Amino acid sequence: MIKKSAAAMLVTAALSMPAPAYANHGEPMYYYYYHSDSTYSVDVGMDTPGCSNHGVVYTLSGLRTPYVTSEHVGYCANDGYGPVLEPVGAS
Repeated sequence: MIKKSAAAMLVTAALSMPAPAYANHGEPMYYYYYHSDSTYSVDVGMDTPGCSNHGVVYTLSGLRTPYVTSEHVGYCANDGYGPVLEPVGAS
């Protein structure tokens, strides 16, 4: 008999949870902020999202580093073009 570890069971449970329902079933978009070091005190770059007919595309200004934070800004519409939309029921 094969025993699963508690961590493996948690991962399985998390992956089997349904995704949230979005008004347009769009792709999430984020601003990504890149910092100079692990203090996260100096910004050195930023990825800005935009919608295209291939989904979300990002435009980099500055540098990418391993020290990154992100900010959720909305969703790209199904057809690749459209406004930033919020999840169903969001206020």
